[in-house]
Amino acid sequence: MIIVGSPAPVFTADAIVNGQIGTVSLKQFLGKFVLLFFYPGDFSHACPSELQGLQRHLADFQARDVEILAVSVDSHYTHQAWLQMPVTKGGVEGSTITLISDMNQRIARAYGVLNESTGTALRASFVIDRAGITQYGSANLERFARSIDELLRVVDAIQYSEKHGVHCLVNWRPGDSQTPPRSA
Repeated sequence: MIIVGSPAPVFTADAIVNGQIGTVSLKQFLGKFVLLFFYPGDFSHACPSELQGLQRHLADFQARDVEILAVSVDSHYTHQAWLQMPVTKGGVEGSTITLISDMNQRIARAYGVLNESTGTALRASFVIDRAGITQYGSANLERFARSIDELLRVVDAIQYSEKHGVHCLVNWRPGDSQTPPRSA
């Protein structure tokens, strides 16, 4: 399983990039932050809401120099079909987020988020820094989706801590003081 604070497992995989079939390698994003966003599968119940939420906040992630890479065990052809399906019918039409195919389950397994009983990835998020080091990781079962706002807060905290060399306290948000309160 991936250990936070260690190098992120590198991979090269088929993907849909800007609506076109292509190949993506994690190495090509060195020098940028990466949100590696695992989800169980295209055409499922909650996954479209997560991808739509990411798309709505794409400019917020881009402003923080974060590349979003969404990963499921679906083929790149399935990703392409999902991208063509209207949002009103459970698709993600209009999304520009890179969708990576992990049909062989190697990426999910390398990150320790493969649900062996279903053959799909858990809902898992990893923030990888510019040097390729995993700074954050979380995973949960398929039954409930993640908070995109919390992922943005985590990115902000990682970048603030990196820039200022400080620890971010509980529930930290940009603009918060970093001075811990004195005990009485």
